[in-house]
Amino acid sequence: MFNGQYMQQMNMPVRNWTTVFRPWTWGFFLDSTYGMPWLWWSFVFGIFLFTFEINRTIFNLSFKKSIFLGFAFLYTPFIQLWSLNNAPIIISFLSLLFGTYQFLVSFKWRWLLLFIWSGVTFGMGFYPPYQVPLAYLFLFLTPWLIYKGYQIEKRTLFKKVVALFLGSIAIIGIFLIHVKEIKPVVDITINTTYPGQRFDTVGGLSILRLLCNNFC
Repeated sequence: MFNGQYMQQMNMPVRNWTTVFRPWTWGFFLDSTYGMPWLWWSFVFGIFLFTFEINRTIFNLSFKKSIFLGFAFLYTPFIQLWSLNNAPIIISFLSLLFGTYQFLVSFKWRWLLLFIWSGVTFGMGFYPPYQVPLAYLFLFLTPWLIYKGYQIEKRTLFKKVVALFLGSIAIIGIFLIHVKEIKPVVDITINTTYPGQRFDTVGGLSILRLLCNNFC
């Protein structure tokens, strides 16, 4: 706790096991002068590279198109308006999607580790306005990813799905350990006016307004 703020939940460098799931903070442990550059460039390269790889592998786009879409997504109003504040959740979602696909098509265990790491990192973001729609999107895309894995290698598909299921249990287990550790802080936060009692209604926005965010 620092000045009333729980640093473990603020993507700050903390000597705690959860830092394994926050690589953007690792630069602070190398040298104080590297901390901030490491943090922000991790956000930039993380979003760009995972978007690039997803376009290249999952959607089979060309190198030039993947490069363009990587930059295009990085510089969308949704990301830039908040000065990459939402980058950790976005990066973990993209890496979760990428790891799931790579494991389904290759059956290499390093991709299962990426799946587990990404899932825990995504959960530790603790910001439902971003996490809930992205979680729905992941569940929506999962059958398609499984189908693509089936097209490439049919014989091991069942084993892959079982492994991902067990990996999901591992994600939940690690996440619950984290929740138990920070429960006193979560209880305090829930009883605050903001963000604890925040309630947002949905709907009422045009497609144009939704896509351009606060820039129109």
